[in-house]
Amino acid sequence: MYRPTTLRLASRHCPRAVDHYEQHRPYFREHFSAGIAAHAVLDVLGQQTVKAGRPLNEVQIEGYAEAAARVLLVRGREFDGEREPPMSPGAVFEGRDLAVRWAKQNPLSPTARYELGAGFTAQWMTAGYRGEGVRFRLIFDVLDEIEIADEESAGRGVLVRDYKTAWPTGADELDTLQMRAQAVCASILYPRADFVRQEVVNLRTGEAFTRTLWLQDSGTQIVRWRQDLTTAMDALDEMLAQGMR
Repeated sequence: MYRPTTLRLASRHCPRAVDHYEQHRPYFREHFSAGIAAHAVLDVLGQQTVKAGRPLNEVQIEGYAEAAARVLLVRGREFDGEREPPMSPGAVFEGRDLAVRWAKQNPLSPTARYELGAGFTAQWMTAGYRGEGVRFRLIFDVLDEIEIADEESAGRGVLVRDYKTAWPTGADELDTLQMRAQAVCASILYPRADFVRQEVVNLRTGEAFTRTLWLQDSGTQIVRWRQDLTTAMDALDEMLAQGMR
């Protein structure tokens, strides 16, 4: 089973790095902690927005963020069905503040789905995040149905948003394997969508970088990206069969 993280590890390092990741081997991750905390807080704010059926006000944002931060400090984050150790106060507070600032300036959508896991078979059929026969899976930070209606174009589509805390995050992030995979998977989950809008948010600067892929025009691009993912997974499978992993 693969995900964007494991494919990136294999391409940047070596196939053996995938084994270490899947076996939950310890690794230095302190520089990711603020980002992990920000994601966790934004997830809570998103879920509470859905429950409310409307954007949260500033008092609610502060209150829910504080409660989420306390959980991270006392119990740690639960990710992929496993409880991680409590996080350091510095990382939690930094991540919380980044999340709160974004949520106040950019009201979260009550129709979106937050931290949504999705899984796909080798034939790119939906199978549930933990479903039988899953070969590739990922977690969307935000997945939302949106509508465009302006002088140039009109249609209904799907937004895939990814939050980043690295200072250099820019428009080039839209072309990473992770964002291409999200576009591919969103187009499968929403087969009637007119477009897929990719959005990368730099929580440090507050900038959002977007690209809209109209499927009538960019469908072949999406198909090519899907084939690239398949090829990458096939290559790693072959390495495994040859004992290279």
